[in-house]
Amino acid sequence: MVKNRLTGKRVAVIGLGREGIELVRFLYKQGALITVLDWSSAGKLGAQYREAKALGAEFRLGKKYLVGLNDFEIVFRSPGVALQIPEIKRAIRAGVEISSTIKLFLELSPAKTIGVTGTKGKSTTASLIYHLLKGGPFPRQTRDPAHPRNSKKKSKVFLAGNIGHSPIPLLSKLKSSDTVVLELSSFQLEDLTKGPDIAVLLNVVPEHLDRHKTLAKYLAAKQNLYLHQGKQDWLVTSRDFLPTREAIKQTRGKVLPISTRQILRKGVYISKGELVYRHWRTGRRQNISSVADLKLVGSHNLQNILPAVAVALILNVPISTIVKKLRSFKPLKHRIELVRQIGGTLYINDSLGTTPEAATAAIGAFLEMSKALIIGGVYKGGNLIGLARAIATGNVREVILIGSSAKKIQTVLKQYAPKVLVTLAKTLPQAVRQGRIAVRGRGAVMLTPACASFDMFKDAYDRGEQFRKIVNAL
Repeated sequence: MVKNRLTGKRVAVIGLGREGIELVRFLYKQGALITVLDWSSAGKLGAQYREAKALGAEFRLGKKYLVGLNDFEIVFRSPGVALQIPEIKRAIRAGVEISSTIKLFLELSPAKTIGVTGTKGKSTTASLIYHLLKGGPFPRQTRDPAHPRNSKKKSKVFLAGNIGHSPIPLLSKLKSSDTVVLELSSFQLEDLTKGPDIAVLLNVVPEHLDRHKTLAKYLAAKQNLYLHQGKQDWLVTSRDFLPTREAIKQTRGKVLPISTRQILRKGVYISKGELVYRHWRTGRRQNISSVADLKLVGSHNLQNILPAVAVALILNVPISTIVKKLRSFKPLKHRIELVRQIGGTLYINDSLGTTPEAATAAIGAFLEMSKALIIGGVYKGGNLIGLARAIATGNVREVILIGSSAKKIQTVLKQYAPKVLVTLAKTLPQAVRQGRIAVRGRGAVMLTPACASFDMFKDAYDRGEQFRKIVNAL
């Protein structure tokens, strides 16, 4: 059926990155007539250009790579190409089908799919869901856990999407008994017309406004995760935030709510230091674990743990297994990660904390400890005033500012955290040295930038790795 849909079709693939070449390989096997569109030259595309050419692809490269999209029947855009650009809009008006890797995957996948989105915590939540589900088989389920359909088939769990792995190569090996966990960005959600079997919506705060322009448009992209679900699908989301409460009202599917702030009649929540589940149908209460026994550091991580547990419960993972796996989960790199302890000083790498809200959460994770914060880079939106107020009350001894937004952040701190010492540093090694001096041998030196990285580093991962090297050389 896939070959009938794609065989002989004139197909464009925009962007020949890692996801793009995976898509070219797949489309070649389906018999599509492929043209690759990319800003880069053949020389810069290197091995991927040579492979695509060997697979019979044609090319439109350089500045005018998006000219003439009407020549194609289907255009697959990379996440970096917005639906709102004029060339895409013209193609849509001309009747060209606009698709993407994630849209194609959800259309074709025979496996159960779990989609995770939100502004922060997507990678941790998706990785934790994967960790809780792998190692089955668990009883195979219909979409309604009230009516399990037991099967002896071996089931597998896969993790893909924005976390760095294209799901397209999985299509050749997936079975209906398998499960795929997808971390999904707003860029990947813009064109969805089919939702996953289980949608996990974390909190949404302003981000990527350079792309989406307004919070409403950014939120609209996120809402595609659940707005196209059916009545037998599930939404896991929080009752603690306005965007997620609205999602509960909007969805057509079933809801398993979570909360860190209130006791729920049904759902997964925190009460008196315990992680509690009230059955989605009967309301029967079960204590799952003490919060103190959980591996992930910081109250903000409960917003990642609770939805992961909720998904596991929907899929009938035994509570004893959930508890065991929660305690064995290793936090992800660059997310409030302890790099090293030297004497009484902790060095914390939160390089992927690229919004003020993420930095605020990192401060809250170590509220009782005196801290020196390394903040700065390219400001991409978010609540700097809220961050400054958290710094003012968060036991912060000094803020060391780096990057292109340093002066902007300094101005905000001067007004809303006037008693906190602020220092400007030209380099990351200088910032780490200053942080070490600031905590005086007892406290935490935290890289929690609240900004993007590309003014000084390749990306946020590079920034985190450089911080790690600097700290390990102390």
